[in-house]
Amino acid sequence: MKKILTALLLILLVGCNLMLSACSLITINNSKYLAQTVAKTDGVTITMEDLILGFNSFGYSYIESEKMTSEEAVKKTLEELIDRELLVNKSKEKFGNLTITQQNEVWQQVFDAINSNVKEYADEIIKNEGLTLPETEANEETTDKFAITKYEKTVEKVKNGDGSYKYERIKEDEQEDTVLIEFVLDEYGIENLADRAFAKYINATKKGREEYKNLTTDEVFQKELNRIYKIYEKNKYVEILQKDYENNMEVDLNAVVEKYKELVRNSAFTYYLNESSYNTQMQSTSNAVYYQPFGEKYIQVAHILIKYNTEQEAQITELKSDLEQGYIDIEEYNREVAKIASSIKTQERVDGVKTGTEKSVNEVYSEIQNALQGKTDSEKLATFIDYIEKYNEDEGMTTAINSQTQYYSINLDTSVSDTMVKEFADASRAMYSADGSKDYSLYYEPVLTDYGYHIIFNLGTIKNDYNLNNIDNITISYLYETEAMEGTNKTLFDKMLELVDVSKYTEYQSALISGLREGKTITYNESAYKSLYE
Repeated sequence: MKKILTALLLILLVGCNLMLSACSLITINNSKYLAQTVAKTDGVTITMEDLILGFNSFGYSYIESEKMTSEEAVKKTLEELIDRELLVNKSKEKFGNLTITQQNEVWQQVFDAINSNVKEYADEIIKNEGLTLPETEANEETTDKFAITKYEKTVEKVKNGDGSYKYERIKEDEQEDTVLIEFVLDEYGIENLADRAFAKYINATKKGREEYKNLTTDEVFQKELNRIYKIYEKNKYVEILQKDYENNMEVDLNAVVEKYKELVRNSAFTYYLNESSYNTQMQSTSNAVYYQPFGEKYIQVAHILIKYNTEQEAQITELKSDLEQGYIDIEEYNREVAKIASSIKTQERVDGVKTGTEKSVNEVYSEIQNALQGKTDSEKLATFIDYIEKYNEDEGMTTAINSQTQYYSINLDTSVSDTMVKEFADASRAMYSADGSKDYSLYYEPVLTDYGYHIIFNLGTIKNDYNLNNIDNITISYLYETEAMEGTNKTLFDKMLELVDVSKYTEYQSALISGLREGKTITYNESAYKSLYE
């Protein structure tokens, strides 16, 4: 089930937060200072460390996003930390101790965070000492980010006995773990590298926390495990509270339909009055534009990028330098680039692991072309997505599919500036056909750009299914059956329901917090934290 988490009340750990290192305006290295109480009420105590961690995690963003002063951002962060602790206490009171499965989910986050920190030190050692990861390790390191994950439905359409339909939330069938997981340090395929990186992590942790100074490695690590666990454990309790509310909330079909109509009308009027804003939005996140006020102005494409390898990139860079300095002319440059490009190879990934067998760009293109033969449009797209997972080296394409945001939208009007490289944009535009005869097909050949070769798949123009005159005819069935982004399993219904659920939970959470705050006296120690903004 897809989680919709309220960011305001969740401290999201990143590397800088574990060490309280210099990744924001606020850093400190004094255990007594960190232990100071900055706010207190019944069952809630916020320390200076909590406040700094919260500010480093999310509070600093208010300075830019909401144009707050440092003082305002720090104080808002403090209020949200108090709210968060009240919610955590409420969740603990309602649900008791975490199950072993839930604890394991928390521990996995903790272990991932630590391994991520250790990896930063490993990368530093590799860079400083000119080390090279074994090919298998390098492959394993980069393949997971190219895995395609289909959207998991949260609501199912169920037929009633009288032939009508109802929409019910899908209950997660969770299997309970019986044993707690243990920490395993990631290895890198270079002897002692993981141990050396881990030692650097521990030493940095000692320097970052005064109370760790005289402890052994095992003692420091255990304290860090427990410290980070407590932070993620609170996240889990807030998540459980929200999940319980959503699981017991009826699907508001009318709100889903009205939300879609609202967004369609907003897009129509907003962008009709500002075509420049429309073009900007279409080229960045076209999935956020719910109505095309100017007709079919954009074509939508997916692609597979097969990149130059490191050695080839260096050769291209050298050629560009020679061209700029006049050592070679453009004809010679193009000939040499063509020679380098002809040797671009890739490897198929199976279950996220490269097979080791190299294939040329033309071999991959022919393989895909043959696989698309005789299929329906939806089958062609599904097939191409499978090949994206096998061969694509553009993280942006994979991320877009996994987040169900958008494929690449290319402006058909050449008076609008391209955001994609010229060769890619021109090839995409060439696939346009007014009658749709070129939709769901490949560009006739791989397209070479400065990044490598692109195998481009055309999904056709972005168009309106409904206009403003018949928008009130929108049905829940249409929303349930129409994918918000083709090939991802996420429909307009799913997308609207997420927005409706967030709105409803926000209202519920706000009311809950007000109730939890009622009658409580909160004591602030402003003299302790005002140094953060003065």
